[in-house]
Amino acid sequence: MRITNKHIKSRKFRIMRFTRLVTLLYGIFLLGCTSTLLVLTDMDGKWSEAGFTYKEAKEWNNVLEFIPEFKNYDGTMNQKDRIRIAEKLREYGFSPEEANLWFQNGFKNIDEIVKLKTIGVNIEEAKRLKGMGFLESLNFFSIEEITQLKSLGLSIEDIDKLIKNNFRNPELVAKWKTRGFSIDEMIRWGPKVEPEDIKEWKKLGFTPKKAREWSIEGLTPGEIVKWQKKGFKLDTIIKWYSNFRRWYDNLSELLGHSIEEDIKEVNKAILEEAISWRDKGFSYEEAKKWKNCGCALLCGGCSPNVALRLKKECGEVYPPPKTLYETQGECYEFSGSALQWIDEKETSGLFVVGYPAAFRLLYIDSLTDPHGATIYGIIKGMGDSFSYIAVSGAVTVVPHFRAIFICHRND
Repeated sequence: MRITNKHIKSRKFRIMRFTRLVTLLYGIFLLGCTSTLLVLTDMDGKWSEAGFTYKEAKEWNNVLEFIPEFKNYDGTMNQKDRIRIAEKLREYGFSPEEANLWFQNGFKNIDEIVKLKTIGVNIEEAKRLKGMGFLESLNFFSIEEITQLKSLGLSIEDIDKLIKNNFRNPELVAKWKTRGFSIDEMIRWGPKVEPEDIKEWKKLGFTPKKAREWSIEGLTPGEIVKWQKKGFKLDTIIKWYSNFRRWYDNLSELLGHSIEEDIKEVNKAILEEAISWRDKGFSYEEAKKWKNCGCALLCGGCSPNVALRLKKECGEVYPPPKTLYETQGECYEFSGSALQWIDEKETSGLFVVGYPAAFRLLYIDSLTDPHGATIYGIIKGMGDSFSYIAVSGAVTVVPHFRAIFICHRND
């Protein structure tokens, strides 16, 4: 075969391409070595200060270098991070080889790995538990708490099952277990039921489901007995209690204070208030309606006496009207600020109302209750108007209302 210049040029081109490829691969190899060397050349520095030998540092570096979860957003990972992870794993008895086994089996959360090993769960068992979704307990309980619960005969599956049913207090779980209750029994009764009250719940004829529901509301067998002694039927107690309890919960949220710390006093107040409403002739439904009428939360709630007064005067109390006219004989919730007092005793004045559109004016009289410049309460439409001469000299006409009940003042 005759070799022409064309063949020679083609061969040179292939050789050049091969040479460039080899050079590129060699460069990548050198870059990887350089990256490793940058970490390992500090054996007398940060790694050695942390107590690692050159060999140990190299082994840990090789394990951590290729775990994407341990790298920064740009794919890098500095020595400080590697040393921190290696230190923690070594502290809990991990060798680089063992740590790598956990990583290769999909466990990349260092705290999770440490907890699993400390409580005696090996990789195969951890994989089984994770596949069944039974590792949630690691996010709620400490190593010490899990160890304590395991000492009571609970498995990780048991602990996780309890957590999923809102048993998230290790002391409560221990309280149930030491009294001999099974996992299924604990779940049936629920975490709000105290194990020492089970006997009393049964005595009252409560099923686990019903006891659980009443406990969530905040009632105990002891509280229920108190209500029964005051003449309340069992099937009405939860209604009376829940309504007033929610009112106290809303008030405590407004004030930024939890009532759980004072639950005994709150329960006592709820019972006394329910008795007061009942003895004034109100049913549960009526008490709920009138207790919450008007600006109830700001007013401290309507009392039975005020409710009787409103019931007689108004019949019904409505939310703020869409129009301030055509309101004769009807009562409405009210909040507004005094623009001008008409008399020296401040029993009547012009008020600016923020609903349904800003800066609506109305005239209110009969303000006999203590009040300030801003008032909240119940007003009644009189069906007529009040006129006055504005600063501009124009005659202004505004609707006329009478104050029925002022429950809050703000000077």
